[in-house]
Amino acid sequence: MNDPKRILIINTFGIGDVLFTTPLLSAIKTRFPQASVYFLGNERTLPFLKNDPRIDEAFCYERDDFVAVYKKSPIAFLCKWHGFLKEIRSRQFDVIFDMSMNAGLGLVCKLAGIPYRVGLDYKGRGRWLTHKLSFKGYENRHVAEYYLDLFDLWVGEAERGVDRHIPMKLIISQEDGAWANGFMLKEGLSAGKFFVMYPGGGASWGKGAGLKRWPAVKFAKLAENCNHKCDREELRKLHRS
Repeated sequence: MNDPKRILIINTFGIGDVLFTTPLLSAIKTRFPQASVYFLGNERTLPFLKNDPRIDEAFCYERDDFVAVYKKSPIAFLCKWHGFLKEIRSRQFDVIFDMSMNAGLGLVCKLAGIPYRVGLDYKGRGRWLTHKLSFKGYENRHVAEYYLDLFDLWVGEAERGVDRHIPMKLIISQEDGAWANGFMLKEGLSAGKFFVMYPGGGASWGKGAGLKRWPAVKFAKLAENCNHKCDREELRKLHRS
């Protein structure tokens, strides 16, 4: 295998899931520093993907947009789908790392002529992949570990040579950083002296978002325990409950 010149990462899920791909992104840039790396995400993740200097270009895929077009006109859907295929083909990718578990996207990448397609095979959805890991779900290990498994599958365990414990990294814009610093200054906060809770998320699940969200009472209990400096084991027990 020659070193790839153009690599595409596909993760069309929410912000948290895309954050879990950042160790994979770091591993790719470490092993293939000369390669151009592209990322296919959704509208919610695109802003911070575009801020990441490791990514040469981030572009958007919204499954719901395709579904909406199909409901209105199958012919319009085929036109939209063909345009998307042309966009992928035009970039002449050498390899993709696909975390979408979307057979449709796998087919697009095959038809676009991408020779190496690495991804997760969940319930047979990875049928168009050339290198795939069969799995039943994210169990016992962090999601980022599963994503790094795809890198091992592609380059081989012996060749990898990258630290397995790569931190996740979210790159924010200078404007967002300036706002955060101004807010901390205004509120009298200093780094490492506070924690932030965000009791939301799950937008990728649509109507089922509530199934993914922790109950408000759990957040309240977590805040109370953190405020009393509970140890890590207490937090783990609370999360498992």
